[in-house]
Amino acid sequence: MEKKVCLKQNIDVMSIISSISNDVMINNLVGDLINRIEVTNFFCNGSGYCLKTSNDEWFSLLYDCDWFYIVNDIDGVNQQIIYESTCDGVSINITNRSKIKSHSNTLFRNVIFDRKYDYSGNLIYENKCVDINDLNNDPDENSYSICSKYFIDGLIVKVNSISYYYKPESNIVKYQIVDGDRQYFIDESEFSSRFDLDINKVMSKRLFKQNM
Repeated sequence: MEKKVCLKQNIDVMSIISSISNDVMINNLVGDLINRIEVTNFFCNGSGYCLKTSNDEWFSLLYDCDWFYIVNDIDGVNQQIIYESTCDGVSINITNRSKIKSHSNTLFRNVIFDRKYDYSGNLIYENKCVDINDLNNDPDENSYSICSKYFIDGLIVKVNSISYYYKPESNIVKYQIVDGDRQYFIDESEFSSRFDLDINKVMSKRLFKQNM
């Protein structure tokens, strides 16, 4: 069956996204993707929209009233964006996979980003994982890093770790507290004694306080 072709100006993707999402980062990200100079037109199908570029790159969108799912392959980056709103809050997940070639090596980079809001729209959690591998097995390149932020009672609690596949002696974990204009590091024992940062427990505590 031949697909129906729709001109770009007849499909307002940003109106769809902004009617579902209040997250400025996500909305700006989608806006940047669909407003590229290379974009030529949208192709409609029965389950969403596909945006095709002149370089055979693409963007597809599936959506409902409280969620959307975007997959795109632009500038050599394969990306997936998931936004879901429930009675418990909002969950956002972004996954990027890219392959970077140089004259003597190829670098594979996978990034996973998560963000969560509670039922009142308050940001409670962010997490970014970066996995880097290269064909030359460079000990300084091959690594896995995790950067987590927890937003609790006016504080931002950061946990940053990096693990090297071929030189584990260089692995490191840092714990940082941001309190207004103050920023300071704490050690692992203080972090463990002060904070229980299971994300499900954090959300449950907020729900309990709201219902008191």
